[in-house]
Amino acid sequence: MKRKIIQIGSSLGIVIPRSTLTSLHLDKGSEVTLDVDEKNSEITIKPIPGDMNVLSRTLVEKLGSFIEKHEQYLARLEEE
Repeated sequence: MKRKIIQIGSSLGIVIPRSTLTSLHLDKGSEVTLDVDEKNSEITIKPIPGDMNVLSRTLVEKLGSFIEKHEQYLARLEEE
């Protein structure tokens, strides 16, 4: 993905598209690692495994899917 380095306040940075952040379960405040490979002139950004923001969003999404899929059975349990 081609991105342009831009001015952000008194710093420089890149903007990551919302669709990319969403697919990686990242949001404002999520922690990432930034690896610099000077030999190959590469920068790699990766989500930090175990980041609570990522875990929380993933859990909420999975739980929502579960509830939606099993709604009729859960309703019966509630009635008992």
